[in-house]
Amino acid sequence: MMRAPVVVLVASLAIPARADDRVNVPPASEPMVSAAKVPANLADVLVAGFYVAGRSQHEQHAGDSPLRFEDTFYIARVDRDGLHEIMREQEAGGASRAGVGMVWANPTTLVTLDYRGGFSILTMAGTSAPKIETHTLEAADWKLAKGEAMDELDRVALLVTRSREVWFAKCVKTRDSQCQHTRYLRVFGGARTTRERKPAGIEQPSGGDMIWGAPASGRVASASAWRSDHPEIHDGPDVDTDEDFLADVPKLSAPPGTSVTLHKVRRSPAADHRREGGFQCKSPGGSHTSPDDEDRDRSFTTRPDHVRWLVATPPIFAVSGKATEPNGEIIDHVEYYRACAHKPLVDFRLLRPRIWAENVVVDHDNVWFHHEWRISVDDVVIGSVAGSYEFTVAPP
Repeated sequence: MMRAPVVVLVASLAIPARADDRVNVPPASEPMVSAAKVPANLADVLVAGFYVAGRSQHEQHAGDSPLRFEDTFYIARVDRDGLHEIMREQEAGGASRAGVGMVWANPTTLVTLDYRGGFSILTMAGTSAPKIETHTLEAADWKLAKGEAMDELDRVALLVTRSREVWFAKCVKTRDSQCQHTRYLRVFGGARTTRERKPAGIEQPSGGDMIWGAPASGRVASASAWRSDHPEIHDGPDVDTDEDFLADVPKLSAPPGTSVTLHKVRRSPAADHRREGGFQCKSPGGSHTSPDDEDRDRSFTTRPDHVRWLVATPPIFAVSGKATEPNGEIIDHVEYYRACAHKPLVDFRLLRPRIWAENVVVDHDNVWFHHEWRISVDDVVIGSVAGSYEFTVAPP
């Protein structure tokens, strides 16, 4: 079973920008939510409806270090009529809502944590604007003792339990860059209270060790990515679980005429003393052998040991297992492929059965670019929402 932190490393992920990293906002007309007409034959797939939330990621080309525009926080509803933007908010200075993270407590309740030290509880009501309750967190809420500190708010993790409680986790005491003690604060699902032991039944951790891949369900909380760029830092809160990345997705059979066969583990030709695996994909549209015909860094070797089909039309599958980094560290990994493409999807989420999203980058005349999630029902795109890793989907 894999631990399921929110941070994903299929592509490079930067620490969420602060005010001094950001530049002017993109054009005011730039949409956060773009909708297309839902074909009549697919409308019933969306009849139940659900919500998504995220923060935009628009950047200006600037050599090797793109400059981030101010983020925009948004909430959208997906239903048989398509995509509906129900909230859009931007606040100068990088202190906007959900700047640290966000997580769905239940299908209609979103909890966000801000850089300014507050958190919000947003309650959905169809396509109307949500009801917003804003709260302030003080040091006293964490019941700090002598020698404990409440600094670096962006290192607070958001947790959801199976009983639908939301907790914040914070390392309040460190030594030699190692977390010595984590404290947990409940902010939804019961009275505000702290505890010294990790809550039972954590369902969606946000934080934890660096990992290559992401839970397929899309319901993982989004949060600060500080640890993804600094895996040597170990003073974050204790939020690890044994949740399986693919636990919440249906088990599908391979589409007719399509197959994926795992390779036996072998020594990598590009890395001394490294062992790697791979797979052979065959489909009516072509074949692919991983990693032999992929343009990837062979010093980062993977050993997939499991194949899981996620979407039938188009055929999309996940391969998961272990990977070895150039420094020798062994981590869990998962990759998502459209059969039989010669490289993995940059990022993928299965939002509901037959409803999925792929993350893409859209360039604007080589001056600036933005990340967006293109949402599809089967092989038909029904719209897009802005953002990259700071994106989360309400549970059923």
